Amino acid sequence: MSSVFIGMPVYNGSIFIERAVDSLRNQSYNDWNLLISDNASTDRTPEICKKYVREDSRIEYYRQDTNIGALANFRFLLSSVNCEYFMWAAADDMWGKGFVAACVDLLSKDSVDYAFTGLVNIDSFDRVIRGYSHMEKYFNQDRLVAITDYILDPECLGKANLIYGMYRYENVKKYLYEFLSRPIENLYAFDVALNLGIICRFQMGFDDRVMFKKRYTRITDDPDQLTPHLVREYPIIDGMDCYNFATFRKAVSYAVMNTRYSSLVNCLMDYRGTLIEESNLYRKRIEEQQSSIFRFHQKIIKFKRFFFND
Repeated sequence: MSSVFIGMPVYNGSIFIERAVDSLRNQSYNDWNLLISDNASTDRTPEICKKYVREDSRIEYYRQDTNIGALANFRFLLSSVNCEYFMWAAADDMWGKGFVAACVDLLSKDSVDYAFTGLVNIDSFDRVIRGYSHMEKYFNQDRLVAITDYILDPECLGKANLIYGMYRYENVKKYLYEFLSRPIENLYAFDVALNLGIICRFQMGFDDRVMFKKRYTRITDDPDQLTPHLVREYPIIDGMDCYNFATFRKAVSYAVMNTRYSSLVNCLMDYRGTLIEESNLYRKRIEEQQSSIFRFHQKIIKFKRFFFND
């Protein structure tokens, strides 16, 4: 039996899945098996996956009869784990050659139940378009500090990416099964909530070497011109509306249930909610000002046309 189980959920992933699987096959650590769970794809995904099954005995492919949804597909892969360590792997991401080895090395320490590395965003052509220099703070040994930073940072700072770290299966399975079985109303930031539960419950290890490449595709990606993805480190506009925050907060309550940090998390979520309300009011005022300027501009145009036949 391998020591690392890699679960790859996919739906219509034919554009990037070969690059994803190839980067896993090129890992310096070879003691792993990969299960690809296809959510009833309608493109070339089955054909591509079956080719890999023929080429590499470590790779298995399972096709769902119908599209069971993203959350259920994650849960299906979790239920299939048969190794000491496991990780979810998106079908459009890539990993540096040492990613699996670095995570296994961190997990070899008895106290560590979750491991991750530095990361970047890549575009449709595998070029780096954004770095993340702040991720280490979510691994702060002072857990109160880590939780506070994690909750108050806006989602655009890449918090969701932690879901793609590596886990010690035996220790985390109860929490992950329970969380993924909850009636989460929508998928917005469910991964952010899941990660918060990990921070509250388990010891985490971090290798700051950049070995995870999260793909961020844009319709403006140009093979002849590299365009960085720019995000202000602390944006004025939070980016989460009140409806999404309400459902996100419910997911967070599931994630931290029965932990010693649940009261702290509730207080921080109250504060975060206030910030979101203020940022939404700010956004509304900006939109109203822009609308007022537009209407004024239209009046000027009509005035010029009436008096000057312009």
